[in-house]
Amino acid sequence: MDADELRDVAVFARSMGQDPVAAVDQVVREALAELAAWETDLVRLGRELLTVDPDRPGLPMDVVDAGRELDARLTRARATVLASVCEYHHGGAGPETGERPW
Repeated sequence: MDADELRDVAVFARSMGQDPVAAVDQVVREALAELAAWETDLVRLGRELLTVDPDRPGLPMDVVDAGRELDARLTRARATVLASVCEYHHGGAGPETGERPW
């Protein structure tokens, strides 16, 4: 999702005689609900992984690394949704977040 997609939703809703604000709100709420479901699934996965071998404390490092990557992806997806909403409502003003040398 990005601000252009939200603008497209608004334009389409308006062209269909619907409320563009309500249409954008619905799309954003659906995206946030998907992120919440993703979070719930990650929590469940973590709990289930801990029960695979109850005699072994913790998880193997490759599993921990994979879990951290999934958490990072969820965080990036959430940030993308929030940035899209912010840009849609307030324009493209703000800091550019491009490539860095580090």
